[in-house]
Amino acid sequence: MTSIFEKPWFKWAVVGTSGFLLFAITGTFFLKRYLDYRQVKILEENRKKALEEYEDQFRSTMTRIYQNKRLGHFLAAHKNLESLPPPSRADRLLFQEYTEVVQQVGQGLLENNMLKESESEFRTLRELEGQVSSANDALGKIESKKRLDNAHLLFTEGERLFKEERYRDAYNELNKAVLELESVDLLHFDSTKDDRERIKKIIIPSKFYTYLDDAKNRIGAAERLFKMRQFKDGEHEMSIASSFVGRAAFIRPEAREIKDLRQQLFNLDAELGYELPNSVPIWNHAVRDEAGKVPRFFFMTGYQIDPKMDASSSIKIGMQYIVDDIRKEDFYVVRYRIYFFNGESIFNGQYLQVNSSSDPTELETAKAEKIESILYEQEIPERFRKMPIQRIEIKVFNDQDVMVSQVTRAFRKPTS
Repeated sequence: MTSIFEKPWFKWAVVGTSGFLLFAITGTFFLKRYLDYRQVKILEENRKKALEEYEDQFRSTMTRIYQNKRLGHFLAAHKNLESLPPPSRADRLLFQEYTEVVQQVGQGLLENNMLKESESEFRTLRELEGQVSSANDALGKIESKKRLDNAHLLFTEGERLFKEERYRDAYNELNKAVLELESVDLLHFDSTKDDRERIKKIIIPSKFYTYLDDAKNRIGAAERLFKMRQFKDGEHEMSIASSFVGRAAFIRPEAREIKDLRQQLFNLDAELGYELPNSVPIWNHAVRDEAGKVPRFFFMTGYQIDPKMDASSSIKIGMQYIVDDIRKEDFYVVRYRIYFFNGESIFNGQYLQVNSSSDPTELETAKAEKIESILYEQEIPERFRKMPIQRIEIKVFNDQDVMVSQVTRAFRKPTS
């Protein structure tokens, strides 16, 4: 039986099928090449069309921009440039023309003080390759003018506040204006000499009144603290107030306000000189409950100080004290210093006989058991007589020169 593969019709079928497949493959290849070619042609035509349309847009936009420039309408030119995309660097002529126009429009905007729009143009220019240096220079000028304009606004606000006598707020605004001017100086494009002179005429008096206000606030705080007997904090406030007065005096040394504030500080200082020593209680090295328990016990319980000079030009200084377990050879020394309001002082010392309770000068107020007293009459040298006494210090030392008791009392200056 003959194989199917040997039959003539099968051979013709194989040949036909092979030919058809070869034809189909070849046709497909050429069809793909044709389609690719067709696609390239379409893209090329679209690119040419887009380029032609861009060139038409570019030329018509440039025509309007040139007209705007001739008329000095740089803001209109800027708006027209915003609607025009930059050309490709491959198109050298269009690119060069575009960058030149951007430069010119930006410069025109800058000269007309349209800083925001000018900055936009020069930032666009800086983004284009090869235009960095010139754009940075222009942007520096824009930044300088912006800061100068801001300084003018701050000055105007400071001037308004100064006229309203809001000196602290005015001083703050003017300080901001000075900082802006310092930034302008760093950029080296604009002069700030005239602006600094204008600010100087207002900022100095603003600073003066601000210092006065700070000093008044601190003095008020010191007065309130003194009323609450917080003398240390009050003294700190006085110190700060004094520094503010000193700064204000540097500006206007002869101002009436300076004299008034100094007088207030002087009065406060005098009050402090009176209240602070008098707020400190009698100091004793020993504790009162230790009487009879420790040897050589001494404790000051009270004092008598009369700062008024009598007819014989002497003053009385006395004290009350407790002594216990004292040996016959023991002694104490009472030292006192008298300070006068003129800054001078006198000093004296007396031996204290511990068994002096029978002394005729014993204080009448010493009635408690074991409490002894002594009263000294201190003669005042002639040149100090009738001078008001500021304060008197009493200190008691044992025979080893160790201080065992102390008290200081101050007095107000008599009003003339």
